[in-house]
Amino acid sequence: MESSARSRTNIAVNVSAVLCDDWCAFRNRPIANAAVTPIDCQECRSILVNEGTILCQCGQSWEIHQGAASFGDHCVDRDSDAQLTVIETDFDKDPRWNSFVKDHPKGLLFHHSLWLRTLKAEFGQPTLSLACVDASGRFQGILPLFYTRGLPLGISHIGVHDTGKRLSSLPRTPVAGPLASNSAATRALLREAVRRVRSQDNLILQLKVAANDMDGLLENVWGTPWRDRYELELPDGATDFVRFGNAKHNHKVTWGVNRARREGITTREAVCEEDLRQWYPLYLETMRRVVVPPRPYRFFVEMWQRLQPRGMMRLMLAEGPETGRTVLLAGSLFLMYGRSTHYAFTGCHNGALALHVNDLLQWEAIQRAYGDGFRLYDFGEVADDCGGLAAFKSKWCATPKRLYRYVYPRTATEPAAKSHTDLGSLSLMTRCWQRAPLGLTEFLGAQIYSHL
Repeated sequence: MESSARSRTNIAVNVSAVLCDDWCAFRNRPIANAAVTPIDCQECRSILVNEGTILCQCGQSWEIHQGAASFGDHCVDRDSDAQLTVIETDFDKDPRWNSFVKDHPKGLLFHHSLWLRTLKAEFGQPTLSLACVDASGRFQGILPLFYTRGLPLGISHIGVHDTGKRLSSLPRTPVAGPLASNSAATRALLREAVRRVRSQDNLILQLKVAANDMDGLLENVWGTPWRDRYELELPDGATDFVRFGNAKHNHKVTWGVNRARREGITTREAVCEEDLRQWYPLYLETMRRVVVPPRPYRFFVEMWQRLQPRGMMRLMLAEGPETGRTVLLAGSLFLMYGRSTHYAFTGCHNGALALHVNDLLQWEAIQRAYGDGFRLYDFGEVADDCGGLAAFKSKWCATPKRLYRYVYPRTATEPAAKSHTDLGSLSLMTRCWQRAPLGLTEFLGAQIYSHL
């Protein structure tokens, strides 16, 4: 983007790193390959455009008034007491969006426009991008939301899962919700989201968050304990590699790793989309085994194309010898952003489970995350009745942290979080699912998730 300005004022800034993610509008060139330096950012940020018009190559334009650009489509709510305004904007085109996520200490990959764009491309769901701005136009909070159409026949719940029409932050995502600088901004964003829900019949608001710190901000909006997420705090960089607890506990962890290595299993990072394509049937096989609908292949292609080139996604593969050749046995997909690495998806051949191939993948992923400077390794969430999975993640000395869900309005028929009745508890459906061809598993998964 470029600006046509009528007046400029120099301001003092100190820039030590490139500030934007993808494209430098000031130099009109991509950020990658050192094409833009902090010196460029220093010059760009030293110019205050008081009045003018921002012109984008996509054809859009935004007016600048008193140094603030009107990126938002329109104002939807004002809080005169807190001097805050809620606007409806576009996460994909508003340059303030990713800058706010990047600078916020609790900003997640799941708030970033690249994840939102990937999620939207999966099924083309309509989105609602709310932002809270102060009097100068600076972001004080964001709330990305997706509309879901819900399962047919009026099915609003399967077990503890909301499956009806929702305005969700975010569907098919472990945690998101509002990201704000203060409680006033959070309250303003919540108020607008609730207003949208009230304006439509049979629509609920669902927010997936890491804490219940929004309790009491609005009447009848309260968090409900959901599941535990397992987190491993990585050392501060004073050691060469990560150890897991004391010597006895660390030995239990490394026993499985050494067992896999004795079997000749090695790991490597995927380097091309063909690696992703080879891994996907293993993912389908795993989802069929654990009776969970799989995500469609196009979702992973979108991640590969958008996130992997920017270092925000990594696919680790495990290979082993078989009758004189090397075959792919397993693979796990990780998402990286800020200070965190998130263990997101996995696939393993049934016959390779006893070889402790997943132990080796986790070991390598944790050591790489540590070496790359990440300080939090997120193993992901575990349902309350999945004791085996919880034990696997606990053995790495990961600590359970409770996640929460906010649902508005709450209904009398909503099940409690502990009354878990997922597909896995339905024996007939489980047997049918585990015997289905992989192609049918993929098709059914896509049909289910397209409604959720």
